[in-house]
Amino acid sequence: MTRPASAPVRRPMGMTRTYACKRLLEHGRLTMGQIVTITGWPPAIARSTVAQLIDTGIATLAREAGTLRPFYMLQSALLSNEGDNQ
Repeated sequence: MTRPASAPVRRPMGMTRTYACKRLLEHGRLTMGQIVTITGWPPAIARSTVAQLIDTGIATLAREAGTLRPFYMLQSALLSNEGDNQ
């Protein structure tokens, strides 16, 4: 049986990429390569998803001292680590 041309295409409900990425970062910091590998998303999708988290203040880009490789982490994790150092 085919669907009538006027019938809307329904997609299964699920979590958004932004929510999935936020949940991944709750486990700890990740590089962009790790995010792409874990999620299976194309790099451009992963970058735009992380950019949304950064733009909304949920995540942040950081670099470990002595290395150039950036990683991403939740803003709340960064703030709690700063509090531990005081």
